[in-house]
Amino acid sequence: MTDIDPAEFFADYSKRDREVVDYQFYRFDALPSVGFRGPPLQPEVLENGAYCTVIGAAQSLGVYAPAPYPALIAERLDLPCLNLATGGGTAGFFASQPALIDLANRGKFVILQVMTARTEANSRSTPVGINFVRDTRTGETEITEAFWLRLLAEERDIVPLLIAESLQSWRASYRRLIEQIKVPIILFYFSTKPEDEQVNYNATTRDEFYGSFPQFVDMAAVRDVAALCDHYVECRSKRGLPHPLVNRFTGEPVIVDFGALHSFMENEEHAMNDYYPSPEMHEDAITALAPVIQKLT
Repeated sequence: MTDIDPAEFFADYSKRDREVVDYQFYRFDALPSVGFRGPPLQPEVLENGAYCTVIGAAQSLGVYAPAPYPALIAERLDLPCLNLATGGGTAGFFASQPALIDLANRGKFVILQVMTARTEANSRSTPVGINFVRDTRTGETEITEAFWLRLLAEERDIVPLLIAESLQSWRASYRRLIEQIKVPIILFYFSTKPEDEQVNYNATTRDEFYGSFPQFVDMAAVRDVAALCDHYVECRSKRGLPHPLVNRFTGEPVIVDFGALHSFMENEEHAMNDYYPSPEMHEDAITALAPVIQKLT
């Protein structure tokens, strides 16, 4: 079995993006291996419950965004927002984190992002922390993207079945998570993904196979989960993409090295962001969310 450093469960984007954004990552004692975007809420705010909570992945964390939509909630709607989103986050991961769920239940309501199904369980893989799975046949643990690309290369015929199983696990994980949340839930679909996009089983590259976020999730599954929540909000936007990356100190263009985040991405460099939500998309997100948030406050 491959040993994985628990710190690797957390995608520390500050290693890659320090010239672009200051994420101000901080940690909770109950979950020291994962960092959350700061600044942290003041203890008195957490104690009196006068905040909302965001549970999600990199899109809600706000990769490359100086002001992600959780920060805009605090700034424009005068409501402190606890951003518990983490890169690679899944419903299955959050459903197994009682300390985070307790924090969410102390607040006024939860914005629950529609997250990926790529790291949810199937008959061939078991999730290990964030971004990693263990192959049930070999016992090896590897980063999720490497696992799926290996199967595409070596056992392509079984991939459709495994994805169908992962999507069923995705539904079950959301049910487990939602059952534990006692405050109102806004299910939030924040994506560039066209409604009719399908998995490309003939793909030869990572991007062709994964397609748009949330990977492997279709709208039928989203509707199933939305029926379990109090509200559903959708923001399907591409505004501002591709988004040029600039040095926050000088304003000059910058190239980020993805190998600083994950070794398997060595030699992959980008001067433009064409995957994570742009600053303009975060503006669209707060516009979509604001009417429902105002009803809950």
